[in-house]
Amino acid sequence: MPSKIPAYYAQETIRMLQPALPELEALLTEQGLPHSLLEEKRVEGEMEAEAYGRLFMALIKRLQRDLHHDPNPILDLSSYRLMFAYILQADHLQGALERAAAHYLRFQPEQQSFSLECEGDQVHWRFHFNAFDEDQTQTAGLEHFSMSTLNWMPGLNGRMISLYTWHRIASWLIGNFIDLSAVRLDYPLQGSAEDYIQPFRAPFYFHQDSCTLEFHRRYLELPIVRREADLDRMLETFPAELMRADEMTDSNAARVRGLLGDDYSTLMPSLEQVARRLHTTTATLHRRLRSEGTSYQQIKDACRRDAAIALLRAGSNSGSTIAERLGFSDASTFYRAFKKWTGFTPQEFRNRES
Repeated sequence: MPSKIPAYYAQETIRMLQPALPELEALLTEQGLPHSLLEEKRVEGEMEAEAYGRLFMALIKRLQRDLHHDPNPILDLSSYRLMFAYILQADHLQGALERAAAHYLRFQPEQQSFSLECEGDQVHWRFHFNAFDEDQTQTAGLEHFSMSTLNWMPGLNGRMISLYTWHRIASWLIGNFIDLSAVRLDYPLQGSAEDYIQPFRAPFYFHQDSCTLEFHRRYLELPIVRREADLDRMLETFPAELMRADEMTDSNAARVRGLLGDDYSTLMPSLEQVARRLHTTTATLHRRLRSEGTSYQQIKDACRRDAAIALLRAGSNSGSTIAERLGFSDASTFYRAFKKWTGFTPQEFRNRES
């Protein structure tokens, strides 16, 4: 079954490139894609990841002609391909990401890169972008799409593209979808929080000190499973292959979260009930979750925390309403739990993101 992605991914990509490519209608026709992707109104529905990959590469190849004044630009020897070939030589994910960070420092024009910081079992993968300026219009220019240099996209969209792409690259390298415990952005919330959360499947925090992906340290120790032939296939339809990371094996923690659903107003199932639904024993599930650095209680807390954040962002929900919907006995119990989870009271959290 073909991998599907939201169609507005393609629409946002086209919107970013539209000023530089006036012949987009012809290019969409050539790719067999609807011209509705050029409209201002957000398109609904899905499209095949493979089709998005073909569109993305067609756009990039077309741009290289203008950037390098070459009708047949050579993409096989791009800076990106050289970097990927270099990081494939690492044994484990940590080494691969450290190689990528060093490559950015050497070849990125403004030496913007990322770094890994470990705190206990938690990894903070920090991306070092130019400082966000609310008064500055940060839009992508033609030069940001050159394949001869390593570039970060500017502004909020640029940060989202960079975080999304590197999360999927890391997952692709090890053949496992990396479950993120948090995504932090140094931008204020713009529009619907769900638009940000959906691609990452993780809680989002805005107005933070840095842009960071957080996950369990065990992923850094997993071996690199990709080889040169895999790289060739990945680059042929980039970034479609990376979007298939969503289809990789989820962790046991992710499976448990999926079973818990979104309704926490009633008593959550016991560990024994969850184990039966996963066709395993309580002891085995407990052991597997412990090997992933978590427990059933921690997963339940994370589910209610994420639901509380979503309800607070909705704006009109009172503390007592949220407490009831999340199964707390009263508002004060909810306030104490939320402060323990996030370091903020519900009102402080609302004020911080407003």
